[in-house]
Amino acid sequence: GVHAASLAAALGVLALAALAATISPLVVVPSLAATHALLVSTVATSPVRLAIIAATAGAVLLPVALAPSHYALVEHGALLLRSPALELTAPHAPLLLVALAVLPVVTPALLAGRLRDAFVDSERRVIVQRSGLRALLPS
Repeated sequence: GVHAASLAAALGVLALAALAATISPLVVVPSLAATHALLVSTVATSPVRLAIIAATAGAVLLPVALAPSHYALVEHGALLLRSPALELTAPHAPLLLVALAVLPVVTPALLAGRLRDAFVDSERRVIVQRSGLRALLPS
C-alpha cells in the first residue's frame, strides 16, 4: 500500500545518495534520480510526491554541495569528472561511459511503456465492465 510505496521511495533515495557519493553525482545518477522521481510521482500523493522529489534532488545535490572538487574540476577549460569508486582507464572507460549514457535513455522509456500498458489495460477493463453493466440495466 501507501507505506510500502513510501518505504520503497525512501530506499531509492538512499540508494541514489550512495551512488552519488561513491560513483559521482554528475554522471548517470541524475538520470537515475529523474527516473526514480518519475516513478514515485505515479503512485505518491501530492505532499509525499513533493517530499520525495525534493529528497531525490537532494541526494544528487548534497555530495556536490559538500565537496564539489571531489567530483569535478575545471582545468584549462576542460571539465574533469572524478569518481571515488571507479577508475576510468582506457580501453574500458569509453565503453563504460557509453553504457552510462544509454542506460538513462532506455530505462525510463521501458518503465513509461509499462505504465502506459497498465493504464490501457485498466481502461479496457473499465469499458468491458461498463458494457456488462449496461446489458444488465433495463432499456
